[in-house]
Amino acid sequence: MKYKIYNVRLGEKNSIEKFIYGISNSKAVITNSYHGTIFSIIFNKPFVSFIFKNSPRERFISLKKIININNRIFNYNEFPNINLLTTPLNINKTLINLLKIKSINYLKKNLI
Repeated sequence: MKYKIYNVRLGEKNSIEKFIYGISNSKAVITNSYHGTIFSIIFNKPFVSFIFKNSPRERFISLKKIININNRIFNYNEFPNINLLTTPLNINKTLINLLKIKSINYLKKNLI
Protein backbone atom coordinates (compact mmCIF):
# COMPACT_ATOMS: atom_id res chain seq x y z
CA MET A 1 0.00 0.00 0.00
CA LYS A 2 3.08 2.18 0.39
CA TYR A 3 1.69 4.11 3.36
CA LYS A 4 4.18 5.93 5.55
CA ILE A 5 4.66 4.17 8.91
CA TYR A 6 4.17 6.36 11.95
CA ASN A 7 5.40 4.88 15.25
CA VAL A 8 5.02 6.31 18.74
CA ARG A 9 6.94 4.90 21.68
CA LEU A 10 5.45 5.16 25.13
CA GLY A 11 7.42 7.45 27.39
CA GLU A 12 8.71 9.43 24.43
CA LYS A 13 8.37 13.22 24.82
CA ASN A 14 4.83 14.31 23.86
CA SER A 15 3.94 10.69 23.13
CA ILE A 16 0.21 11.15 23.83
CA GLU A 17 -0.03 14.10 21.47
CA LYS A 18 1.97 12.20 18.83
CA PHE A 19 -0.24 9.14 19.28
CA ILE A 20 -3.47 11.08 18.73
CA TYR A 21 -1.94 13.16 15.91
CA GLY A 22 -0.75 10.01 14.16
CA ILE A 23 -4.18 8.43 14.18
CA SER A 24 -6.08 11.59 13.28
CA ASN A 25 -3.83 12.21 10.26
CA SER A 26 -3.53 8.65 9.03
CA LYS A 27 -5.05 6.94 6.02
CA ALA A 28 -5.36 3.68 7.98
CA VAL A 29 -4.35 2.27 11.37
CA ILE A 30 -2.85 -1.06 12.42
CA THR A 31 -2.72 -1.28 16.20
CA ASN A 32 -2.49 -3.61 19.16
CA SER A 33 -3.81 -0.90 21.47
CA TYR A 34 -7.35 -0.58 22.79
CA HIS A 35 -6.95 3.21 22.74
CA GLY A 36 -5.59 3.03 19.19
CA THR A 37 -8.77 1.19 18.27
CA ILE A 38 -10.98 3.74 20.04
CA PHE A 39 -9.27 6.74 18.42
CA SER A 40 -9.46 5.05 15.01
CA ILE A 41 -13.22 4.82 15.49
CA ILE A 42 -13.51 8.40 16.78
CA PHE A 43 -11.52 9.75 13.81
CA ASN A 44 -13.32 7.38 11.41
CA LYS A 45 -10.12 5.74 10.14
CA PRO A 46 -10.03 2.28 8.57
CA PHE A 47 -8.21 0.00 11.02
CA VAL A 48 -7.32 -3.47 12.14
CA SER A 49 -6.52 -4.27 15.75
CA PHE A 50 -4.63 -7.21 17.16
CA ILE A 51 -5.14 -8.67 20.61
CA PHE A 52 -1.91 -10.09 21.98
CA LYS A 53 -1.79 -12.98 24.45
CA ASN A 54 -1.53 -10.82 27.56
CA SER A 55 -3.76 -7.95 26.38
CA PRO A 56 -6.96 -7.19 28.30
CA ARG A 57 -9.33 -9.09 25.99
CA GLU A 58 -12.52 -8.07 27.80
CA ARG A 59 -12.40 -4.47 26.56
CA PHE A 60 -11.95 -5.55 22.93
CA ILE A 61 -14.71 -8.16 23.20
CA SER A 62 -17.09 -5.64 24.75
CA LEU A 63 -16.29 -3.08 22.05
CA LYS A 64 -16.83 -5.66 19.30
CA LYS A 65 -20.31 -6.41 20.65
CA ILE A 66 -21.36 -2.81 21.27
CA ILE A 67 -20.52 -1.39 17.86
CA ASN A 68 -20.28 -4.51 15.70
CA ILE A 69 -16.67 -4.39 14.52
CA ASN A 70 -16.01 -8.14 14.62
CA ASN A 71 -14.28 -8.06 11.24
CA ARG A 72 -11.60 -5.57 12.41
CA ILE A 73 -10.30 -7.12 15.65
CA PHE A 74 -8.07 -10.18 15.49
CA ASN A 75 -6.06 -12.44 17.73
CA TYR A 76 -2.31 -11.96 17.45
CA ASN A 77 -1.90 -15.06 15.25
CA GLU A 78 -4.69 -14.30 12.75
CA PHE A 79 -4.26 -12.64 9.37
CA PRO A 80 -6.80 -9.96 8.47
CA ASN A 81 -7.94 -9.09 5.00
CA ILE A 82 -5.57 -6.25 4.01
CA ASN A 83 -8.42 -4.62 2.08
CA LEU A 84 -9.90 -3.56 5.44
CA LEU A 85 -7.29 -0.78 5.47
CA THR A 86 -8.93 0.80 2.43
CA THR A 87 -12.51 -0.03 3.41
CA PRO A 88 -14.37 2.82 5.15
CA LEU A 89 -15.83 2.15 8.57
CA ASN A 90 -19.53 1.45 8.63
CA ILE A 91 -20.31 2.40 12.22
CA ASN A 92 -23.55 3.95 13.40
CA LYS A 93 -22.65 7.59 14.11
CA THR A 94 -25.67 8.06 16.39
CA LEU A 95 -24.51 5.15 18.54
CA ILE A 96 -20.97 6.58 18.70
CA ASN A 97 -22.33 9.97 19.79
CA LEU A 98 -24.46 8.34 22.50
CA LEU A 99 -21.44 6.41 23.76
CA LYS A 100 -19.39 9.64 23.84
CA ILE A 101 -22.08 11.38 25.91
CA LYS A 102 -22.28 8.40 28.26
CA SER A 103 -18.48 8.42 28.69
CA ILE A 104 -18.34 12.16 29.35
CA ASN A 105 -21.13 11.91 31.93
CA TYR A 106 -19.32 9.03 33.64
CA LEU A 107 -16.11 11.05 33.84
CA LYS A 108 -17.90 14.14 35.15
CA LYS A 109 -19.69 12.12 37.81
CA ASN A 110 -16.59 10.26 38.98
CA LEU A 111 -13.93 12.96 38.71
CA ILE A 112 -15.72 15.65 40.71
